[in-house]
Amino acid sequence: MSNWLNPDNKFFSFMGKAFDLVVINVFWLLSCVSLPAGVLYLIVTTNVAVLGVLLFVAILPIVPATTAMYYAIVKTIRKERSYAIKEFIRSFKRNFKQGALFSLCYGIAAAIMVIDFHYAKNLIEQGETSGNTFQGVFMVITLLLCVVFTFLCPVLSRFDMKWGGILKTAFFMSTRHILTTLVLLALMIGVLLGCYIVVPGVFFLPAIGTLLASFLIERVFKKYMPAKKERNEEEEGSVMDAEDREDAKDEWYLE
Repeated sequence: MSNWLNPDNKFFSFMGKAFDLVVINVFWLLSCVSLPAGVLYLIVTTNVAVLGVLLFVAILPIVPATTAMYYAIVKTIRKERSYAIKEFIRSFKRNFKQGALFSLCYGIAAAIMVIDFHYAKNLIEQGETSGNTFQGVFMVITLLLCVVFTFLCPVLSRFDMKWGGILKTAFFMSTRHILTTLVLLALMIGVLLGCYIVVPGVFFLPAIGTLLASFLIERVFKKYMPAKKERNEEEEGSVMDAEDREDAKDEWYLE
């Protein structure tokens, strides 16, 4: 009986992690939905001419929020460090500028792909053989964008690089470990379908999918993390804030 009441037993530990997982998921939803909801309100009260700009503004939090969800889940759920809300907010604020830029770029790319597919469809309906060729090319480009996205947010959450370095690293890892990437894509599609079929799943399935994906992604990350000695040499000559130095001292991501 005493063991059952012990807050450190497996049951309470599991329930605590499950609760944190839902909390992170809710914060992710709020981060992704709050700004778009405000934009949708503005759409009905403003001129149609600014509709395109407002729609692009609405997608800005998507990558920063997804990055924060991955970071918080790995650090607090898997590595049992710190607190879920604290780490989510910390990562969201730290990576917002870069993440918002990636969100904008992906939004523009998605809009271009929609236009391109519509163009290819019209060619096919007109009996033009080039329509099938264009459609195939556009499908390859879309797949490549999805492939890179599977590693984009995790890389942004973990590595301190410039915009081009993040994109290059995500591209390298996703193509170098293509089997892992395909499994991640399948998992992402499964989560989307799950949320579509069971609507309340939107409150927990994205976080569960991220947790499962982290087991594959972290295995890849460990192959590219510098040795402890090299990290110490880099940290001695770098300027870091208190929170970054705390992470460097703990090195939870190497476990």
